[in-house]
This record gives sequence, C-alpha cells and structure tokens, in this order.
Amino acid sequence: MRISDVLSGIVFLVFGLCVIFQAGRLPSIGGGVLSPGFFPSILGTGLALGGAIVAGKALLRKATSPIIHFEPWMKDGRKITTIVLIGLLIPFFAFASPLLGTVTTSFIILMSMMLVQKQKLMTSFIVSVIVSLSVYLLFSKAMGVPLPVGVIERILP
Repeated sequence: MRISDVLSGIVFLVFGLCVIFQAGRLPSIGGGVLSPGFFPSILGTGLALGGAIVAGKALLRKATSPIIHFEPWMKDGRKITTIVLIGLLIPFFAFASPLLGTVTTSFIILMSMMLVQKQKLMTSFIVSVIVSLSVYLLFSKAMGVPLPVGVIERILP
C-alpha cells in the first residue's frame, strides 16, 4: 500500500501540532526555559515542519497519484489473514503465556501460523513442538531468561 505524500505530510503536520499543544500543557517546574515541555515542543515542531514540507512539495509538483494505492498482493486473503493473525498473536502471547506457559503458547502460535500458510498438519505439529521446546530451553535454561512457566515447563529438566 502506498499513501500519497500529501496525505502523509498532513498526518505528520497534524500530529506535530498535537504534540506541541500537549507539550504546552505540561506543568512548568521552577519557571525555567527547560520545562518538561521543551523537548517535546522541539520534536513536535520538527514533525509539523517536516509534514508541511512533504505535503507542500507534493502539492507544488501537482502529484496525481491516488491518495491510497493498494498493491495487488493485498487482494490475497491468505496474506491479509497472516498479517491480521500476527497482530492478534502478539498480544495473545502476552496474555496467554502466564496462564498456559511459554511452550504451550508458543506451540499454539507456531501451529496457527503454519496452518494459515497451508503447511501439512504433521509437519506443522513436529516443527511447532521442536521450535517451542528449543526456544524455551535456549532462553530459560541456557541463557537464564525468566519465562512464564506452565505444566510443560514444570516437567522439563
């Protein structure tokens, strides 16, 4: 997907103005020049100016590209499903791993992704088990990273 420079510039301009506005609402500490809103104001100004320049240049060259252009691959349902699934499975890991454990949650995620990609069921199962266990053992046991523990992790060495 491509978004026109005019739209992108306007979005950054508005976002920069919102940052400046919010920075101005931060409380002043000690009445000095370097109040908590000083650096956010600088960043907001940069965003707003950059957005204005991008949008202005696009308008001056009379850009005729559509506001939003969808690429041909975006009509493939499986690819869109994969993108949406990734977006859903990341918070799923955060919420499910404390309840199910790292290995089980990782297995569910890997199995889901492989099945959406139309991999064979047995191949998906074997790869999901091996990768889930390997990642857990590498991070938890070899590197000492504390990971959520579930039923499976309690029986592992």
